[in-house]
Amino acid sequence: MASTFVDVLVQRAAEPSAAAFDVVDRAGSTFLGWAEVDSRARAVAASLAGRGLTGRRVAVLLPPGAAYVTVLLGCLYAGAVAVPLPPLPPAEHPDRPRRLAVVPDAAPAAVLADAAPAAVLADAAPAAVLA
Repeated sequence: MASTFVDVLVQRAAEPSAAAFDVVDRAGSTFLGWAEVDSRARAVAASLAGRGLTGRRVAVLLPPGAAYVTVLLGCLYAGAVAVPLPPLPPAEHPDRPRRLAVVPDAAPAAVLADAAPAAVLADAAPAAVLA
């Protein structure tokens, strides 16, 4: 019997074709089976653990979508503490400074973001930025 959420995910991965998520975003619809979710989450977890982030806060600034789901689950697999934050709006957006200010307040050991905001976050975050 599964004792943790990660245990449940690993059990579900034994049913590779079973539907895990059907993520609908601006790019369209992405179907993820349990085996694919498990594989992607393990890759994220290995990267986080390899950087010594187990037990540490990791800010996640990704838009809704398949990557967001697998990164959050990868944090769970690695034993890292996911800190979901809203993705950064465009440079001219009035909320951008406020959202940038939240990152250091969260005191993450690392920030996971798309490549586009990674350069901006490098100046705002006192942590490694992993794009």
